[in-house]
Amino acid sequence: MLEKLKSKFSKGTFSSKDAEALGISARMLTHLFKKGEIQRISRGLYALAGVDPSGEDWKYYDLAVTASSYKDAVICLISALSYWEVTEEFARSFWLAFPNNHPPIKNSMVRMIRPRNLELGIIKIQLSGVVVKITDPERSIVDAFKYLDEESSVTSLRMYLNQEESKINIVKLVNYAVTLKEVKLLKILKDIASAQAKSYPSLKGKAFKDTIKEISKIREHA
Repeated sequence: MLEKLKSKFSKGTFSSKDAEALGISARMLTHLFKKGEIQRISRGLYALAGVDPSGEDWKYYDLAVTASSYKDAVICLISALSYWEVTEEFARSFWLAFPNNHPPIKNSMVRMIRPRNLELGIIKIQLSGVVVKITDPERSIVDAFKYLDEESSVTSLRMYLNQEESKINIVKLVNYAVTLKEVKLLKILKDIASAQAKSYPSLKGKAFKDTIKEISKIREHA
């Protein structure tokens, strides 16, 4: 049993659900833990003995487990913005997006959102050893302007644009905003590109060039 865990999780964390999928029962996990073969990071989250889990994003384990418990759930808004480190807000609830026809969620910890187009900008990641769906950074920013207050959404945009250049994708951000008809965000991006928005961060290098290229699209929609 231990060899199965070593072959698949030699460098990271794994959940009790992952172990169960390998045919390892909760009782066997407890046995391995007592023998010192594995270490318990938090409730239901483990790592092999000797593995340093500090680099793992295990602080999101409860969010990951909750999201994975619903077939169609997508981590979004404050929860996604927090993961991408583009918000100053603390996610007191698990923000999850679902298809429009999904029944209400009976979980007081879940903030249920039913957005338009639950395919655009949705990616899969491994979060605390659990595979989940999440809105990518650009979709998360666009959604912020749709569902959050102005201060929160503008702060997230500012933090996104203040990142290192390799993490900024203006083309994708504009395309998402155009597709989802998020006019307010498009206007702000247009103002930034034309140096009219002094309260927003300036754009440099590739981000500036990409924004200029997208101005024609912004003008058509804002």
